[in-house]
Amino acid sequence: MGSAQILQKGMQKDLDFYFGYRVSVEVRKMPVWYLRANNEIVKTFETKTPDRTIDDEMLADGKMIYTNIDIRDIIGWMSKTVRHRYDSDPEAIYSPVFIDKTNVEYEIDYTLNGRNETIYGMKSMDKINKQLNKIGLYLEKGEMQMKVVVIRDKKENP
Repeated sequence: MGSAQILQKGMQKDLDFYFGYRVSVEVRKMPVWYLRANNEIVKTFETKTPDRTIDDEMLADGKMIYTNIDIRDIIGWMSKTVRHRYDSDPEAIYSPVFIDKTNVEYEIDYTLNGRNETIYGMKSMDKINKQLNKIGLYLEKGEMQMKVVVIRDKKENP
């Protein structure tokens, strides 16, 4: 048994002993957002400087220029943005999971017209999708089998 498994077992025992909870890991169908691409459009944004590092720059007129952005960077920004929304929403059950289904293996460059158009800071999936559409990307709601931690009161049936 690896150290992660030992830690998990210890936490399960603590939750049981101190709080009376039963904890298990189960496979369940969970909602996800697939990031997909119109590859003809995305290809037009392929970086002109593949040997450089990621960069973003805000111009005096408010335009944001992004260079050498990887799809993983975009997913990271979306995850942070949407997680903040869900952290402050008492009705939210989970933070959305984003899965890269673009098959885009290259970095991209793009310009947004202003701070209000950046993905980071947007709270609505519709607004995020509108910005992604400008660079040939889009979100599609789906489901995926995933391992999840389930915590039950001892009084509940499994």
